[in-house]
Amino acid sequence: SASLRSGDPGQVEAIARALAANGAPQPQVADALVEALASAPSDLGPLAGRSLALLGDSQVFAIIALLSREDVGPDARIGAIGALSAFQSRAAVDGLIQLLKSRQPSQERTATTRALREITLLDLGEDPQAWRAWWSAVGEMPLDQAIGVATADRERQLQEQQESINELEAMQTTLGSRLQSVLGKWFITLSEEQREPELRGMLTDEISFVRIFAGNQVQRMLRNGVTPESTTVTAIGRLLDDQESSLRVLGAQLLAAMRVEGFPERLAQEV
Repeated sequence: SASLRSGDPGQVEAIARALAANGAPQPQVADALVEALASAPSDLGPLAGRSLALLGDSQVFAIIALLSREDVGPDARIGAIGALSAFQSRAAVDGLIQLLKSRQPSQERTATTRALREITLLDLGEDPQAWRAWWSAVGEMPLDQAIGVATADRERQLQEQQESINELEAMQTTLGSRLQSVLGKWFITLSEEQREPELRGMLTDEISFVRIFAGNQVQRMLRNGVTPESTTVTAIGRLLDDQESSLRVLGAQLLAAMRVEGFPERLAQEV
């Protein structure tokens, strides 16, 4: 233990490696090893933790007490936090969670969340709030059960995310095919005489982009001095009730431009 208290990093590392390979240290040696963490380089923390963890939660409390001291520098604090990552216990997790409740420098916060990930195998990122919320939610559950609950929740979230992605991809595929069909038919297949009847169907299409395209074509008709047929005007009027706000605005602009009878009164009522 005298060599551990010497503060020589080389000696501390050599002893820590020997202890890690030879089982639980004697209590007085463990005390010296904890004290050595106060000045040891940060990379010795996890190595020391492997030996200290064999003695159980008493060493968790000793390391936490060390972290409360003002004479422990930033690098040594990161090492002590790394030592806690070797403990598979509620006490270690709780100690790390308590550290997250304090104002930590960014490097220390990163070390704390990394230690939590190593103990729990959970990936809740570096957001302290996420870790605190999980720990609060699991209450007094045994650690392995608490980890299982979080894992199941995470798997469910990932499944829901994947289902949303699949739905979005399917919608994009449908949208792409539908737009390609509409544009190809409009610009290549249809004659001028066939376009307005087709336009009325497009104004009520289930895909909003198709309805927008149709509304833009009506605008083009008006700019070219073409007056839409009454059935087309009726279809345009339905845009006022569209679920898309941009289409409601477009419908109002078109009806105003065409000076549709009764439109100003209807607009005044809705406003």
